[in-house]
Amino acid sequence: MKHESAVLVLATAGVIFATGVQNAGAVEQVDPSNKQLVSYGKGGSNKRPKLYDYYYSRNNSPTLSPFIVTPPVNGTPVILGPVRPYSENEYGRLVISSLSANRVQPAGAKISTKSVIEEEILDDGTKNYKLAEVRISDVLDRGTVMVETGEVVKLRGVRVPTERDPDERIRYHAREAMRSIRNAAGDQTVFLVFQEPIRSGDGNILAEIYLPDGTSINRLLINEGLGKVDEGDYYPHEDLTPLKDAETVARKAKRGLWGK
Repeated sequence: MKHESAVLVLATAGVIFATGVQNAGAVEQVDPSNKQLVSYGKGGSNKRPKLYDYYYSRNNSPTLSPFIVTPPVNGTPVILGPVRPYSENEYGRLVISSLSANRVQPAGAKISTKSVIEEEILDDGTKNYKLAEVRISDVLDRGTVMVETGEVVKLRGVRVPTERDPDERIRYHAREAMRSIRNAAGDQTVFLVFQEPIRSGDGNILAEIYLPDGTSINRLLINEGLGKVDEGDYYPHEDLTPLKDAETVARKAKRGLWGK
């Protein structure tokens, strides 16, 4: 009799508990007539109904709304492949394109968009290029410089090694060439002399750069062995004697690139 009373009390408690959960949003109700849902024990056992763990288990708790937490559609990262770094020339052109874009400026401020290249028509009707006076704002790789207008100018007729060469010796001379240009030009005004072709194959302006004392930086680099004659910057059959003479001097003296 005592055993049956305990079972009845537990079953009744299960019904009340299930009813409360159902009112709170649960989907299942304990049937007191189903004895399989009730744990039986001898004496004054405090065993819980079998559905106790169902209602109190965290594994069966309500899940978050998919509108709050959305699982990733594809957890596998997308491999884009290796990225090639910009070369000095590509970076220079990127800077130039950004400088030539429309920029916000204060009222009354003026930003010069003037190019170093200015054409003029001579009396005989032929086209010529005016002498440009500029300052060098940066020295780039492979015998190129950026002038104050934001344009990249290559030393005409000079093939300078790149700082990205796999040979450490070549990289050293590339850095020395940049240092030599920087030291020679300094912060003073330099003069650019143009002739056809006006641009190289990669779009850079070709010019011979002179210091105020008349020194040609182009010939200076070749004479120091930090560059070699680049005939591709000229039309065929042009007289390159001054550059080739400077190269001969450097080669005989085993300077720079001509040394061991």
